[in-house]
Amino acid sequence: MALEPSRALRGALLSLPIAALALWWAFRGVQAGELFDAFAAVRLGPLLLSLLAMTALAAVRLLRWGVLVRAVAQVPPMRLLTIGSIGFMAIDLLPVRLGEFVRPVLLQRRGGVPLGAGMATIVAERIMDLIAVQLALVLALGWAELPPIQVPLFEREVDLGVEGRAVALAALALLGLPAFALVLGGERGLSVLRWLAGLLPGRLASFCMSLVSTFQDALRRIGRPAALAQAGLLTVAAWTLNVLVLWALLFALNIDSLGFPEATVVMLVVAVCIMLPAPAGGLGVFEAGGVAGLMLYGIAQAQAGAFAVSLHAVHVGVIVVIGVLMLAVEGTSWREMWRAGIEGADEVEPTSES
Repeated sequence: MALEPSRALRGALLSLPIAALALWWAFRGVQAGELFDAFAAVRLGPLLLSLLAMTALAAVRLLRWGVLVRAVAQVPPMRLLTIGSIGFMAIDLLPVRLGEFVRPVLLQRRGGVPLGAGMATIVAERIMDLIAVQLALVLALGWAELPPIQVPLFEREVDLGVEGRAVALAALALLGLPAFALVLGGERGLSVLRWLAGLLPGRLASFCMSLVSTFQDALRRIGRPAALAQAGLLTVAAWTLNVLVLWALLFALNIDSLGFPEATVVMLVVAVCIMLPAPAGGLGVFEAGGVAGLMLYGIAQAQAGAFAVSLHAVHVGVIVVIGVLMLAVEGTSWREMWRAGIEGADEVEPTSES
């Protein structure tokens, strides 16, 4: 079944109410003058550091993808640079996740790499990012100062900052990281996971096993342990830079009370929020995530809103500037970028529905 442009448009339209609700929540009660005052007081030094860290983050992400691609096909470095930059820009500009398909499709058209091999690199990226988020969560829960959040449970008050931390760490230790170890264990690990999945409800078991099988297929296609190890190290570097971008921007907006572990907590809140359906660029959900993360630590909503807008602008702005330059170098049009996203989703759709 083809994913026609009208279907993509419907998906984008459905995401608009979510974006509107998220923007309303993030900026409810905030006056424009309050935002202007927060922007007017920006410190130039930390802002430049944030932009520099974001540029380094873009370079590391490109390098990681290049390592994965060159494990499945020999593609000239300049072509990897241009296609990768255009693809990362597409992720920020195209709605309903269509941008994820641009790199594999352009790689097929302009680099002669089979679409399945290109998609395998994207799957490997996403799973590595998921593992990195889990590790960041473990570190944040272990070292960050978490605000007290009192929740009534039966006849007593439970502090999620204490009891919740312990439960989350136990769950990650017992379930999350061992599951990834089993995934990396090949067929034996897959057999163990299949047995464990049998204990879950039918649909949930099928969903979990499809994710595992997709990742293992990606690993088989890439095949080179050295490339996977290099990509893993670059993933750690990328997420460290991600926190540094955010932390430097906190100082730029005169929010000096949060340390690096607390900045990691804010980053994780943003990362969860941008998983929600949203229009191009994560509009609305990005801002809501930034505000929610800072309001956990008692930061005033106007200051948190100015930070969230600045963080979104830094992330998207740097990627788009690089992408536009590479669009001209590669000789690709905006229309071709859009069609690459549509065609890539079209190729994947029959598999997802079967």
